[in-house]
Amino acid sequence: YPNRKAVMSAIRLFAEWNRQMISHFVSIGASGLVSVPQEKTLDMFSENIGKYFRGAGGQDSKERVSLFRMAWDLAGSSWGGRNELYERFFTGDSQRAIANTYLRMDKSEAVDIIRRMLLPGENGHPFPLPEKFGGPALPPLVEDTEECLN
Repeated sequence: YPNRKAVMSAIRLFAEWNRQMISHFVSIGASGLVSVPQEKTLDMFSENIGKYFRGAGGQDSKERVSLFRMAWDLAGSSWGGRNELYERFFTGDSQRAIANTYLRMDKSEAVDIIRRMLLPGENGHPFPLPEKFGGPALPPLVEDTEECLN
């Protein structure tokens, strides 16, 4: 079975990654995205298109035009816009998902690290080692702010 935390993280992050991915396609494709010839233009001017749309490393012009068309469909067409909206909102409100992920996350190890850094060190160490590495047990966590100040 897949790791549940990894899957939930991927679901939460995909909407953001999808937008970044499309942005990268637009940056890489640049003006090539809007200068891609239509199907009829390919048939009529295939010789010139073959000459001017040839890719680096001997890439066939038809293959290159096909890649640019696919990138345009994803980045600039009405279908691409609808797809982006779908991917952005399919998993629900992204801000709520971020907040819920934070609330469900086990923060105890991070809190212990900060507490060790704030406690005075022993034997010249800048801060005590964690218990699992032979360090002293931490005193109980004080939840009440007024007790911390006294």
